[in-house]
Amino acid sequence: MLTPYASKLFASQKSLAMTNEAYTVSALGSKKYKVVDTMSEGRVAHTVCIDMDSPGCFPCNFFNQHVMPCCHMLLCIGLHDAGLLEERKEEFLDNFFHPSFLVKNVCLAYQDGAFNIPETPTGPPL
Repeated sequence: MLTPYASKLFASQKSLAMTNEAYTVSALGSKKYKVVDTMSEGRVAHTVCIDMDSPGCFPCNFFNQHVMPCCHMLLCIGLHDAGLLEERKEEFLDNFFHPSFLVKNVCLAYQDGAFNIPETPTGPPL
């Protein structure tokens, strides 16, 4: 399960991948694909790797910035390894998302924590 912040980012990329029918995807090799938006003026070609050992999308920098699949990666995964999104979802989350975006890791980080909340003024007395 993703944190709320990660869920919003992921939903936006998923929406872009699903609604843009102008993308064409062609294989470049094992788990490497070329994604082109045929409607864009520059027709930028994205080189996408969905190999779990070295995922990425170039020149799109979304994955490098967020360590979360961009719309181009999601499109390739959906077309060429759909099982990863359904039956192997845990594997997908563990390999394509930064660990801090996973609720299980956030829970582990705070499981033994004891928190001292200082007494601070919270406003005028009621």
